[in-house]
Amino acid sequence: MTWIIVGAILQTASFSRAQLLVARFVTGIGTGIETTTVPVYQSELCEAKKRGKYVCSEPLFVGVGIVIAYWFDYGMSYVHGAINWRLPIACQVIFAIMVVFLVFGLPESPRWLYRHNRHPEALKVLCDVYDREAEDPKIMSESAEILQAIELETLQGEYKWSQILKRDEVQTGKRVLLAYGMQFMNQMGGINLVVVSDIPEPKVVLPSKY
Repeated sequence: MTWIIVGAILQTASFSRAQLLVARFVTGIGTGIETTTVPVYQSELCEAKKRGKYVCSEPLFVGVGIVIAYWFDYGMSYVHGAINWRLPIACQVIFAIMVVFLVFGLPESPRWLYRHNRHPEALKVLCDVYDREAEDPKIMSESAEILQAIELETLQGEYKWSQILKRDEVQTGKRVLLAYGMQFMNQMGGINLVVVSDIPEPKVVLPSKY
């Protein structure tokens, strides 16, 4: 969110094309971090049968946000002056600040805690999420699955870019292609061709004198 806030401020205050492009790149880093982190975090804190629905909610709300943003842009196109593009860009700061405050109420990732040998904390997070005791079969099963996955990843060693399509025990290649395929189909749907079209300058039609 810091990347997004800084980038949005720089975009809003831009007075040249170069500054706007650099600022957009900064915002893009923050957006990329968000879109890659949220689905993974969601997956760690929900049951397998609900995982697909929750993970799909993230791109769904992204799409809803895009719709709202473009209609807002369209409305601002009728306003004269630099505010017609500065205000829509600045509005993203509001949502980023909201996320900054909300994120402090979220539990830590249990997988991250397990990987850093903070097992009691990880177990407590699982208990809080599922509202069950540590001895509950569900909690024990979730804990065992996470530890098993971490063990498999550790055995494979640190991944390199050349190995992202590797067929291994944790199906790295399949996961990468699935994620890539989702993004590819999203772009190839033609939506960008629609949204990047220039909005015509509004015209005022005066009534005839006769």
